[in-house]
Amino acid sequence: MPWTVLILCHLPGNIRGTRRGLARPAAMAAVPGRVVAVLKRAGTDGDGNTFTTLVPVVAFTTREDTAVLACCPTGLPDPGDARGRDVTVHYAPDDPAVLTVDPAAQLRAARLDFVLNAVALALGTCLVVAGALAL
Repeated sequence: MPWTVLILCHLPGNIRGTRRGLARPAAMAAVPGRVVAVLKRAGTDGDGNTFTTLVPVVAFTTREDTAVLACCPTGLPDPGDARGRDVTVHYAPDDPAVLTVDPAAQLRAARLDFVLNAVALALGTCLVVAGALAL
């Protein structure tokens, strides 16, 4: 029951985020860019295992002629060998720091996140009903 209530509370925010995620790529401007660096970040997880995260840094010029240097969060295949690669950068015109190089992957991730939360809510509701009937 607590799990279901938690998902129920989380779902409205998830729906708003999914709607923003689905609307954002349609409003994004596309310009050419280049990966100028790849940052390597190392850390440890809760079990003490080390991990490395590679974050590409892209440089591009907006349609308004503003030069931007930003970290590309996701969507770039093989980020370790990305330095010097030419990419198409899709950015939000009101905030060029909000960007992606793969809007299709961003759409898939937003849809998948919503579907997983909806399935978890349905499963939790079924389990609560089955538990109530068993009493």
